[in-house]
Amino acid sequence: MNKDPLLQILPELEDLPAAHQTLLAASKRRMLPSGALVFSEGHVADSLMGVLAGEVDVLRRFGNADRLIARLGPGALMGEAALVPGLARTASVRARDDVELLELPAGRVREVLLAHPSLALALLGTVMRRLQRRDEAYLGALHQGLEDRRRELAVLRARHAPDEDNDEVWCPSLEPTLDRARRLARSDLPVLITGESGTGKELLARFVHRHSGRAAEAMHSLNCAAIPGEIAEAELFGVRRGAFTGATQDRPGLFKTAHLGTLFLDEIGDLPLGQQAKLLRALQDGSFYPVGSQQPERSDVRLLSASNKD
Repeated sequence: MNKDPLLQILPELEDLPAAHQTLLAASKRRMLPSGALVFSEGHVADSLMGVLAGEVDVLRRFGNADRLIARLGPGALMGEAALVPGLARTASVRARDDVELLELPAGRVREVLLAHPSLALALLGTVMRRLQRRDEAYLGALHQGLEDRRRELAVLRARHAPDEDNDEVWCPSLEPTLDRARRLARSDLPVLITGESGTGKELLARFVHRHSGRAAEAMHSLNCAAIPGEIAEAELFGVRRGAFTGATQDRPGLFKTAHLGTLFLDEIGDLPLGQQAKLLRALQDGSFYPVGSQQPERSDVRLLSASNKD
């Protein structure tokens, strides 16, 4: 590795001696102990930093916790947001162990890039590839986080579920609706329940499941309005290892985990049209493709859905 610290993080400068000397004169080294915060997500960037020794963790916020989305070692350039004046940093960076950093004033870097377009293009390509990998890793963290919350919610629901064999909570005026629901429950036809928010669509779906031939199996639920569209496909159909950065193992979707049981999709009208088309295929012949897989899988699932839209 080149002993020049600046060339460790910007090897493109080797053929640009004037730009190299300009940035080298403006740079300064920093030593940080393990666990120290290098910079925070959301803060306006005023410098770029390169890792000369040690490793740092790149973190993004998910709910109430930070998720690791990348780990960078010597030669890595950080703080890409500093290339655009006034843009906030898109992630937090924390020292994994004792690290040595080279800090470059953002204003001086931008001056050099304006004077050397070829360097700007090379750096832009590197930054775009790194941001793409980072976003893919963040999406993987979102998938895993949603899966963790879904499991926790299922445990809580099972722990606090009321006695579902008691139908006395229904008022007499609902009896025609319940009678129709009982007749539908005896079939395996998909059912769409419509009505305004708060009218008990999920309760009716559970009533149908409880009176169906699949009552011995679980009813799995997904609120389509509560998850980003790009995550819905993985939640429904699962993910194959290597489908994206962060997908380190196969993960089944709801169609797989609800096999022989019931799948309830709440607010299905909020599911993106592209995912609705894939859902239709699964309804037609019971087959689906996990994200990242070219081989179809099959599942025997009774689908119940609800929507407050037309």
